[in-house]
Amino acid sequence: MLGPVRAWRGRDEIALGPPQQRAVLAVLLLAEGSQVSVGRLVDAVWGTEAPASARGILRTYVHRLRKLLEPAGDTASSVIRAVGDGYQLTSPGELDLSVFRELFAQAERLRGAGDAQGAAKCLGDALGLWQGTALAGVRGEYADSQRQRLDELRLSAEAARRAVELELGGHEQAVSELTGLVAEHPLDERFREMLMLALYRSGRQAAALATYREVQTLLASELGVDPGPALQATYQRVLQADAGLLAPPAPAEPALLPAPAPAPAEPAPLSAPAPAEPAPLSAPAPAEPAPVPAVPAQLHDGPVMLVDRDAVGEETGGPDTRTRRLRWMLAGSGLAMALLACIPYLVAGSDSDESGSTAGASTARPSATGPSPSKPASGVAIQSHASDRCIDGGTLGDTPLQIRDCSSSDRQWWQIVSEDRIIRISGKCLDVAGGSTENGAAIQLADCNGSGSQRFRLNPAHDLVNLQAHKCVEATDPRGSDRTPLRLWTCTGAQNQKWTAVL
Repeated sequence: MLGPVRAWRGRDEIALGPPQQRAVLAVLLLAEGSQVSVGRLVDAVWGTEAPASARGILRTYVHRLRKLLEPAGDTASSVIRAVGDGYQLTSPGELDLSVFRELFAQAERLRGAGDAQGAAKCLGDALGLWQGTALAGVRGEYADSQRQRLDELRLSAEAARRAVELELGGHEQAVSELTGLVAEHPLDERFREMLMLALYRSGRQAAALATYREVQTLLASELGVDPGPALQATYQRVLQADAGLLAPPAPAEPALLPAPAPAPAEPAPLSAPAPAEPAPLSAPAPAEPAPVPAVPAQLHDGPVMLVDRDAVGEETGGPDTRTRRLRWMLAGSGLAMALLACIPYLVAGSDSDESGSTAGASTARPSATGPSPSKPASGVAIQSHASDRCIDGGTLGDTPLQIRDCSSSDRQWWQIVSEDRIIRISGKCLDVAGGSTENGAAIQLADCNGSGSQRFRLNPAHDLVNLQAHKCVEATDPRGSDRTPLRLWTCTGAQNQKWTAVL
């Protein structure tokens, strides 16, 4: 399937016949054991140009395929069975698409466990299964749409592989491969962002900036839009020669730190033990040390944007405003994540005051009973690249979650628990309705149960992936308008499937 449609019995390749006969087999294989109606098979093979005798020809193709796949079998025991008004392919043997998906899923699990080397090997093996364009030689609109879907799956694996290579410090080798991917997919911002990072780490800051300006011009001329938030943030960091971009991200933390105990009025100083780390960030020493709040270890898989907002959700800036504006893109080191955890304690005014306090009032520092519940120290907003709106947890039950204008409301501050791969808010967990793995399934809040429908990962390519379905959370409206519901869909790389965790 991941190339020309071919089949083997043992070591001997089976001649599958003419293109339309191979197309019938391809449709049955893509159904992955589900029944396919005769009408759907006719549409997939001939489209709108089906001859009057199409159903008879289809039966002939099925009969021939049965004989080719199982010469000694009979109709009753064949791998292609008549089920209702259609056919079902059972026990197709080892299908390269299934092997590819399993290797991809295994790579995701290894990355989550901190084994970047193992993940790189799995991704290399998965991509090695491709023998050219998917479904090569099969014609028709159906084949074209499936080919596009499979190509998007391959691109997601390519993006994950390059991200792992960068994590392992292979930026110099990655430059040439990423350059080729950018040339092949010039509007895919994932590869542009990684190419900028690889160039910058290779000492080629000017080339990294030129890469951004090239895609900025291309997006403006082709689509009339600007680069997405993640690419813009990377550009700003490269422009400012951010030293945090030079080192690969640290390995994943094995588990979440314990939940914080009540904090004293003043925190203990936090300092870097090694000279290579940033200068210590400190505050007046309290009588007793303050615990470091729990930090979602998931966040260091990809870039995290920290933006202070005022009580109505607007970014603040300037030395005279109530809140000091902090806009960082973190490289993911353990110290950087610890510093992030302490920001609500150490920066006066970093938490917004929804009670309407006057400018200049210092309300952000937690009281002796802990940080303000309106903005948990370990919480993040999950912001869409399509419209910069945030996932809102204000709807409970079976109603699909929506994206709303970002605010400081606690309905938009999520906790990402790395060891369980769950995303929760107000005691509920992000969930795929009905445990479905099908496109279009609603994304909702439900009681936490640890099932696969509640396991998600925000990966370095900014995809929010359900690990059971290996599909992405997307806003149903590609423009990301207000109150757009969320659903599960095959990962395509579109902006309405891209998300950034915002602190």
